[in-house]
Amino acid sequence: MNRTCIHTLCHFLLLFIVLSVTQSVRAQSVKFSQAGSYPTGAQTLVTGDFNGDGKMDLVADGKVLLGNGDGSFQSPLNFPVTSPLTMVAGDFNHDGKLDLATANQDVGTVSVLLGKGDGTFESPGDYSAGSRPTRIVTADFNRDGHLDLAVSNSIYTKSMVSVLLGLGNGTFRAAVSYAINDDTAAPPMLATGDFNGDGKPDLVTANGGGSNYITVFLGNGDGTFRTPINTSGAAQPRTLVLWDFNRDAMAMDEWTWYRLEYS
Repeated sequence: MNRTCIHTLCHFLLLFIVLSVTQSVRAQSVKFSQAGSYPTGAQTLVTGDFNGDGKMDLVADGKVLLGNGDGSFQSPLNFPVTSPLTMVAGDFNHDGKLDLATANQDVGTVSVLLGKGDGTFESPGDYSAGSRPTRIVTADFNRDGHLDLAVSNSIYTKSMVSVLLGLGNGTFRAAVSYAINDDTAAPPMLATGDFNGDGKPDLVTANGGGSNYITVFLGNGDGTFRTPINTSGAAQPRTLVLWDFNRDAMAMDEWTWYRLEYS
């Protein structure tokens, strides 16, 4: 496996759509139909109903694939965005139409593209977001009813998380950054959840690079975050899965996938 591969898709791979078919409910076994492939050059993938027809669509980098509702997709539609590494979808202006936000690693920006509701997007609004933003997530960090954005920045010795608070009209305040305080961190992954059960969204990074840590930023509920907490683990954690694994209904747990060495 190429080590530059993102856990979703590698940039040189085709996007494969595999339809699951329940073989036997009783036996709870699943089989898959033959894959359909759609050339996208994708590094990341977002799903959602971007044209409001009740059918699931896909966005892969600067391309939209509108779903036909039968598991197949129409030819990709291009939209303007610069070097997106990862993306997230949400309704950032409260118009009932899905919008996009992208982390643009090569140019150090976040782009917000407001959806028109027909599978196309307005021209992007760009926001400075530190050096080399790699991952992007959305949540209401200040609990004002508007979606906000957070991105992780992948720079050795200066890695940080930048938070952009949403104004509810599709625009965002200037980014406020929080240092990860891990000199070997180059965080390839960022996630959000409530890790201490206080009802306020928090942030966590899997620091990768030469680090052995994941870093947790506990939210104050007003869009700011406390001093980060580093938690040690196996070498070079690369991604995160959030779930309540011990079913205590108190806070989100974390599962981390670590780097594997290939000979």
